[in-house]
Amino acid sequence: MAPPAPGAAPAAPVSGRPARLVVVNGPDAVRGRTYVVQPGKVTVIGRDSQVDLAIPSDRISRRHCQLEPTADGVFVLADLGSSNGTLVNQERIAGRKVLFGGEYIQVGDVLLQFAEG
Repeated sequence: MAPPAPGAAPAAPVSGRPARLVVVNGPDAVRGRTYVVQPGKVTVIGRDSQVDLAIPSDRISRRHCQLEPTADGVFVLADLGSSNGTLVNQERIAGRKVLFGGEYIQVGDVLLQFAEG
């Protein structure tokens, strides 16, 4: 499945319900796995075993990026100073990026898709 074309109209913001991260491509140990992201908790993604979503890949920083819920029920993605950066729909993010659902998130050699509930 290909990411949406740049400039495509975003969907409505994600509600206060749990969201999902699906590993579209990456190491065999996690490929195809779905992770539930809770709206009331920051979720840190990285290769360190102590983060919330640990992915075993040398191309991912120990603490690569995080998904942060906001008071109005949307999720914001932020890179945590990773070596390889974080991409959303093939564009490197600088600072924080609001997610609307359906976005593809690239961390190192791993492709995730963000989806509501």
